Amino acid sequence: MKKYAIAAVVMMLGASLAFAASLNVPLFVDNAGIAEFVPNITGAGVTGVVTLKNNKSTDIECAIQYYNLAGDLLGPFGADSTFEIRANSSLAFRPVAEDPAKGITGPTGVVGQNGGQEGAQGVLVPDRPRSVDSTTPIPGAGVIDTAKNGSIVITWVGDDTDVQGTAGYFQTTHSRETAATSDTGADTTDQVVTFSYTHLLPPGVS
Repeated sequence: MKKYAIAAVVMMLGASLAFAASLNVPLFVDNAGIAEFVPNITGAGVTGVVTLKNNKSTDIECAIQYYNLAGDLLGPFGADSTFEIRANSSLAFRPVAEDPAKGITGPTGVVGQNGGQEGAQGVLVPDRPRSVDSTTPIPGAGVIDTAKNGSIVITWVGDDTDVQGTAGYFQTTHSRETAATSDTGADTTDQVVTFSYTHLLPPGVS
């Protein structure tokens, strides 16, 4: 009888408990300007873009936490860390820059422009916390960090197959080249080279 009672309790607990799943971004860099297009128009920095896909027919609330390269937790914390992915939809966000597309205004009031990389859902994903200067700790983290890189853990309540993701990076270089011509004597062209790659995100910590 005791065995049956224990089994019933275990079954009840299993039916009532919800388990967290997660994705990791092992390393990101996002130090390019906003509204830079892809490939970017100035050739300065790296545009980092993380894409998430909700595989369910219901909305999913996620939480995001950033870490620096030393492994320090930077936040955000509490309600400031959450965002939603609508049912069966995808979103793309930049981990550092608030970069809304034209027609969209970001949560801090940044007005979207042509070349912005974040849509209406993506711009609401919390950005990496950074110190405002080289002497001020990040609120809640107690860490002084102004970098535009790090790692990410995204969590949600549900199965690990509910959300899929990728991380992409775009770096563009521009150079001016002048070649001799028979009519004008010289012809200057803008040479543009873009290096980019995207990888699937591995499961994070449970």
